[in-house]
Amino acid sequence: MEPATEYMARVRCADASHFWKWSEWSGQNFTTLEAAPSEAPDVWRIVSLEPGNHTVTLFWKPLSKLHANGKILFYNVVVENLDKPSSSELHSIPAPANSTKLILDRCSYQICVIANNSVGASPASVIVISADPENSVSTCFSGTVPSVWGEGDFSHGSGHFCPGDSSTYMGNYLKFIQVTATLTNSHH
Repeated sequence: MEPATEYMARVRCADASHFWKWSEWSGQNFTTLEAAPSEAPDVWRIVSLEPGNHTVTLFWKPLSKLHANGKILFYNVVVENLDKPSSSELHSIPAPANSTKLILDRCSYQICVIANNSVGASPASVIVISADPENSVSTCFSGTVPSVWGEGDFSHGSGHFCPGDSSTYMGNYLKFIQVTATLTNSHH
């Protein structure tokens, strides 16, 4: 059985000495308990360069019912400064929000996005932002699936989906296209 799923059980009985006489069907609806989310959210980023800092806008695709294993309540976004390892920040974003904007100085950062329901947390999607995103490639991964995205593209955190080019982002709308984990650029 799947977590956080409604089921119906039906039974009927027969007497052992009169096995041909069956009772009427009796049914009971029930819902299984939630479990922690089973997959990391798919995460993308856009980096805008500004004097002295860069603005990182993160987007994530909500987990499917199958992988959410219950109602997602919030997303934790953990920002760790890789140049100052003891420095990290936690941002808790209530669901159903699917994006946040971070103003970061010109250091290197590791950003983790984690979906949370009432039972626990998903695996983390991890994006590493370089101190100089104009002249480097960002490494992005979730769990053990690595992928590399060139500067100027949306960077993706788990290697399963990629949004179309930046013209498909309008307000809160992202167009998703399915790609393989080895694809490094997408132009649609």
